[in-house]
Amino acid sequence: MTVIDFDGFTRKLTQLQRDRLPHIMQDVIASLGDKMLNEIVAEIQSQGLVRTELMKESFQKGGYKNVWRWDADRNAVTLEVGSKLFYTTFVNDGYTIKKTKDRRGRRIKPRTFIGRHFVDISLDNFQGGMNALIMQKLQKELNHIL
Repeated sequence: MTVIDFDGFTRKLTQLQRDRLPHIMQDVIASLGDKMLNEIVAEIQSQGLVRTELMKESFQKGGYKNVWRWDADRNAVTLEVGSKLFYTTFVNDGYTIKKTKDRRGRRIKPRTFIGRHFVDISLDNFQGGMNALIMQKLQKELNHIL
């Protein structure tokens, strides 16, 4: 006959919620951010974009001109990762030159550069594994506690 200690189980779950859940959430969010940044860097590398090394550095946690913010508010989590390098938006989204003269008086041909959409491609690749990564982290913590 198996005897289940429901009081002990309830105490463990209460302790998990009170003590470990904020740390678990922070770990899950950090893992998601790291994975997303890795996806972006891999896509930059695979496309061989302009100034590849500087762009890759800007999409690493703690990197030059890196954006890394997360906010857990109102039962939702917002994770913002990215780069503050001025030209990453132009490379990702594309742009059009409409001027016929630059500041020095030289003629510039109007032309359009097609965006490489490396962030969108990375996000599409990442979303498939996002839930699996969250469940893996939560399962690991539950196994550890219980």
